[in-house]
Amino acid sequence: MPNEEMKPSIIARHVSKTYGAGASQIQALKDIYMTAFENELLMIVGPSGCGKTTLLSVIAGTLRFEEGEVVVLNQSLNGLTDDELTCFRRENIGFIFQQYHLIKTLTALENVIIPLLLNQISWSNGEFDVLDVLEKVGLGGRESSLPSQLSGGQQQRLAIARAIVHKPKLVICDEPTSALDAATGIAVLEILKKISKMPGRTVIVVTHDSRIFKFADRIYQMDDGRIINCVTNHEDLIES
Repeated sequence: MPNEEMKPSIIARHVSKTYGAGASQIQALKDIYMTAFENELLMIVGPSGCGKTTLLSVIAGTLRFEEGEVVVLNQSLNGLTDDELTCFRRENIGFIFQQYHLIKTLTALENVIIPLLLNQISWSNGEFDVLDVLEKVGLGGRESSLPSQLSGGQQQRLAIARAIVHKPKLVICDEPTSALDAATGIAVLEILKKISKMPGRTVIVVTHDSRIFKFADRIYQMDDGRIINCVTNHEDLIES
């Protein structure tokens, strides 16, 4: 469990989010309070439609919320303009998605260098960092390959490389292993676990995949828009 020496990277206080209005109104998040800490791999789990991805989007600053406060890396997201949120994400957050979202017409190197170019780093200066991170995720020598020439597991590794090349302090993952076989999913989590232990880093994973629960330092369990449990051992999750 967290101790007094652990530094919080995310604090969400009494956060609520509602979709729609009137009779069609749906409250997706209900008075959420949560924290994540540096050097932690935190998982958020629960049934489909319980609010996991909504919470992840609020933390990432891609979704506005009506009530409460969210502080990410000592920056309150409340009141930031859309442009300020975009800049904050670009500099501080890496995203890993279930569907990879790779650009099919670009090579592995070209896909991964995009975050560096967006952060005003030149191609010549960024190329070395790209080759280094491709090597670290097991894709050394594949920098000229198109996504279609890579397996599903290799494409997910490529997505991880793109998410971490600019050295973000927060890496956010939405169902990163659901399309992968067990062995490949474990290999992906081993990479994410290493990233979470780098200085000043935090990794948050939203997942249904019980095969990877063991990699979490802590697990928040959600149901019906609320956090109902927080455990350090997945065997202590509440059965639904």
